[in-house]
Amino acid sequence: MGRNIIGGQFLVDSEQWVVSLIRDTQSNNPYHVQLIIEGVESGTGQGVLKLADLVMKSPSDTAATTFKGHSANLSAGTPSGMAEIRFTDISFPRLQARFARGSLRHESWSLKPTERTALMAAIQQDVGRDIPYNQAGDARGWSAVFSLQEYHNCLSWAEAQLRQAGLDVPEQRDWCDFIVKVPTWHLPDDASDLVESDNRTSGMCLTM
Repeated sequence: MGRNIIGGQFLVDSEQWVVSLIRDTQSNNPYHVQLIIEGVESGTGQGVLKLADLVMKSPSDTAATTFKGHSANLSAGTPSGMAEIRFTDISFPRLQARFARGSLRHESWSLKPTERTALMAAIQQDVGRDIPYNQAGDARGWSAVFSLQEYHNCLSWAEAQLRQAGLDVPEQRDWCDFIVKVPTWHLPDDASDLVESDNRTSGMCLTM
């Protein structure tokens, strides 16, 4: 038994796993959001460390959704490319190194066995299927009015998985969250990042 690598606020064993929503401010894309799952396999005692995130399917799709100033495609209900789910094992030393340099912005939840099962199933269900991508995310305000089509950005997809596991994920960190999901509003560099500015779409995922 030990504590989770990201933050160290929860014990991790075969019964209690931990999931973290993270953003690495020193990565090539400091606005990209990922899920990290930490646990221990019952019986074997082997540590489990998995990464899950939504990524663009091809370089051409990625280029089409690159954010430059205010030119991001935030059209209501309009996917700007196709994405897929990356769900893979990662190494403990790699994650420890990322956390040690102090660049991870994160929020973590402890997982009961039923929540862990639901989370893993929700992620696995999306693996291998095309997911329409829009930089605004699921944009519930737009989708409720204009479109019933599913679409996501990296943040809205990750939060959807957490909700499917029955976790308490705040619906809004900013009133504009109703229209666009912005990673820096959910995982800010510091408290001042939550102060309103004229640039309402800054801090969005550049490429994935």
